[in-house]
This record gives sequence, structure tokens and C-alpha cells, in this order.
Amino acid sequence: MQGVTLIELLVVIAIAGILAVLAAFLFQETIVGNRMAAQSNKFLSALNFARSEAIEGGNSITLCRSNNGSTCAASGGWEMGWLAFSDTNGNTSLNTGETIVRVWPALSTDFSLRAGSGIAGSIRYDARALVVTATRPRVTYTGDKTAVNNAGSIYTSCTP
Repeated sequence: MQGVTLIELLVVIAIAGILAVLAAFLFQETIVGNRMAAQSNKFLSALNFARSEAIEGGNSITLCRSNNGSTCAASGGWEMGWLAFSDTNGNTSLNTGETIVRVWPALSTDFSLRAGSGIAGSIRYDARALVVTATRPRVTYTGDKTAVNNAGSIYTSCTP
């Protein structure tokens, strides 16, 4: 007679169950990493947009935090959303007569986007596409997703 015993069958089922749980955990980590990358890429694309608009238009473009899409917010994180406007007087404030170029909605509710000490509530690019009001912007991760520099050291701030 050929066949398998009940114990052999239970061992195979247990191994398959362990592998399934491990695969689900690893897949969940991949999903979280991809979502984090998508959210940070959303902000990086806004930075690139503002920079290219400054070059194309030949004037300053400012990105600022915005919770309503029509004014710059005085406080809070960038996850509430942001907007880009043509900053004709270069004061990083959205004044009468300055045009909102584009508005970005809030990030997903389980993400936050905070600025380091060199970036307050706005980032302004001049007509030469140079960052005027902040240190060089870059996205880093905190918590379990830590970004490291080329030397392998963990970033502790967003300053160069």
C-alpha cells in the first residue's frame, strides 16, 4: 500500500501554513514600502514642478503648506496638502494678484510629511531654479524606514 500517514500530512500542512504567514508578512512590508514611496514621490514631483515652472516662467515659484487649496497654512504638516504659486514679490506669502499655479491634495491619512529645521512652511525657487528660502529639500524616512546617506550614516536632518 502506498500513501501518507496522518502525521506526515499534518507536518506538510504546518510547514505550508508557516510559509504562508511568512509570505503574507513580507508582502505587507512590500506594500507599506511602496505606499511610502508613492507618497514621497508625490511631494518630490511637486518640488520638480515648482522648479521647472520657475525656469519656464522666469519668476519665483513658491510651494507652501495648504489645508484648503487657496491659502498658505501658518502651521501644521505638509501632509495636509500644498500649493504652488507665482511669487512675484518673492516674499513666500500668497498675496493678492499672485496666481496659484497648482494645488495638491492631502496625503493619505496614515502618512505625515514634516519639514526639517531648514524648511519652514514654504520652499521658494527663483527664476534660476535655485532654492532661496530653505536648505536643499530632500525626503527622508523615520521610524522603521530610515534613510541613509552615501556614507551609510543615518540622516538626522534635512540639511546638506
